[in-house]
Amino acid sequence: MATLYGNNVVVRRFPHHIALQEAVVEAEKIVNDEIDHFLQRRDRKLYIAVLKSAANSARWREIKSAAETARGITVNDSSIRNTIESLKASMPITEKDKVYQVTDLMLKALLRSAKIN
Repeated sequence: MATLYGNNVVVRRFPHHIALQEAVVEAEKIVNDEIDHFLQRRDRKLYIAVLKSAANSARWREIKSAAETARGITVNDSSIRNTIESLKASMPITEKDKVYQVTDLMLKALLRSAKIN
C-alpha cells in the first residue's frame, strides 16, 4: 500500500488525503481479487467463515462454530482442519498458542468490515 500511496503523491501529485484514500481503494481491490482467485474451486462460505473468525483471533472451536453458523449445517472436523491448514500453507493465517490470526492487515480490515463475502 505504501507503493500505491507514494505513486499517488509523487507521480499523480495527489494531496495526502486523496492519495491515501486512493491507495486504500486500490489495495482493497487487489486483496479482493487475490481472495477471489484463491477461493476458486474451494468452498467459499467455509473459507470466508474461517478467515473472518481468524481476523478476530480465534481458537479452533470458535472457528468451527462460525463455519457451522455461516453454512447452516454441521461441518465435520476434518473439513475445518483441512481449511485451516490450507490457509496456513497459503499464509493468510498463522497459528500461535492454538490461536489463529489473519496476518495481512488489509485483508483483516476487509474481513472485519464485511467487504469480503
